[in-house]
Amino acid sequence: APPQLAPAEEGAAPAGELAVGARVRHRALGWTGRLEKLEGEQAEVAVAGKRVKARRGELVAVGDGRPARPSTATAAAQEAAPAELMLLGRRVEEALAELDDFLDRAVQAELREVRVVHGHGTGRLRDALREHLRRHPLAAASRAGAPNEGGNGATVVTLRS
Repeated sequence: APPQLAPAEEGAAPAGELAVGARVRHRALGWTGRLEKLEGEQAEVAVAGKRVKARRGELVAVGDGRPARPSTATAAAQEAAPAELMLLGRRVEEALAELDDFLDRAVQAELREVRVVHGHGTGRLRDALREHLRRHPLAAASRAGAPNEGGNGATVVTLRS
């Protein structure tokens, strides 16, 4: 059986506040991800490229730059380098910083291709991301997503090996 993380100790102070965009850990199950949505007591977390729903009280913010402990080695690899980055609603400067970090982790995990979801909107974020990728040292090529990949609301990046 895979090793299990102990639930967070009662009274332990969280590493940070629960806020959209923060890294969070599920207290009982041990998985980690990025908090994508928080409405009342309901939360939605991006975990290894998937969206997982949880109650607010089941989550604890993990901060200070240290990677959170995953429950299995496989989860660690997926958490370290998911194949998709969600940037919906981000400002350009914030999105470009996240993109750089995402590409670094993807190359370290030896991924060949990743998808960046930026949405349609006004096109400002899409255009800035694609321009940034044209000069990015880790990006061999980039293209608009195919219809089944998000169309023009996503950009698929081929990474240098």
